[in-house]
Amino acid sequence: MSALYQWVYYMNLPLLILLGVGLLAVWTALSLALPRRAWRWVCAALVPLCLYLVYAGTLRGRGVGEYENYFIPFQVVVLHGLSAQYIREFVLNCVLFAPLGATLSFALPRWWLCLPSAAVISLAVEILQASLRVGYFQTDDLLCNLLGTLVGALPYLIHSALAKRRGK
Repeated sequence: MSALYQWVYYMNLPLLILLGVGLLAVWTALSLALPRRAWRWVCAALVPLCLYLVYAGTLRGRGVGEYENYFIPFQVVVLHGLSAQYIREFVLNCVLFAPLGATLSFALPRWWLCLPSAAVISLAVEILQASLRVGYFQTDDLLCNLLGTLVGALPYLIHSALAKRRGK
């Protein structure tokens, strides 16, 4: 795992949530401060970085090891219970895809296209993890990643609502 991802991975949960909310607030402020067209280009340029973060957080640095596949939603909770580790993984999966939602929602012609795009990326990651045996294929991860993408799109939705209110 990369050093940055390890730092985030082992961060305590309230601080991790605060970091995510803080970054979304900064993203929203920047989207409102810059002209829309310029911000769209900034976001388009940052999409590869967001894709690298997904790669670094899911595949990079992991060796072949223990793996299982969980195709039924919430199967992990049913089998192993709702643990602190499960909640941490849930939040991390959401936080991991929030930057992708933030950039794609501005970069794509329609904000909602970020959801199917993220779904394809998330499914590809899960299939690679299962194929390479470097992690767990979990339907829960797909759902968390989509939730994170939607949360990441909030700055766009706020930006659009404020622009409509101002009559732009």
